[in-house]
Amino acid sequence: MTTKNREDKMPFRSFFYARDDTISIDGAYGLFGGFGFSIKFIDKKPIIYHLLAGDDFPEYSKTKEGKLEYRIEVPCSNSSLILSRFPELNEEIIYGFVEFNSEKYYQIMKTYEEGESETEQRNEIRMNMKIYFKSKYMDLSK
Repeated sequence: MTTKNREDKMPFRSFFYARDDTISIDGAYGLFGGFGFSIKFIDKKPIIYHLLAGDDFPEYSKTKEGKLEYRIEVPCSNSSLILSRFPELNEEIIYGFVEFNSEKYYQIMKTYEEGESETEQRNEIRMNMKIYFKSKYMDLSK
């Protein structure tokens, strides 16, 4: 999937924040659900994930038979990251570029009522992405 040369523009949001001893940068296409990336800095070393979030119902799983979830972070390979600077708390804006190949994950295309069994096969998906982004600090302590 590419957003290049699309007539209908997809909203993109990116922000960085701290939770416990980890600084994270999230960026995603979509308003309430969507897809994008999550970068977690542990001891200042980045770990890159493909981020998927459902809106109305849990639709993603990391495994073919696993529990469906609203949000998953899929591990990536062949990843690279360029940042204008390391994200420090209370900074206004950082700029960056992230590139990755995600591992496989699974998605359902039909909603199921609680207790209802899945009848359709899950789609196996893998995503390659290149995203230039501008990210703003979000204070989650308030």
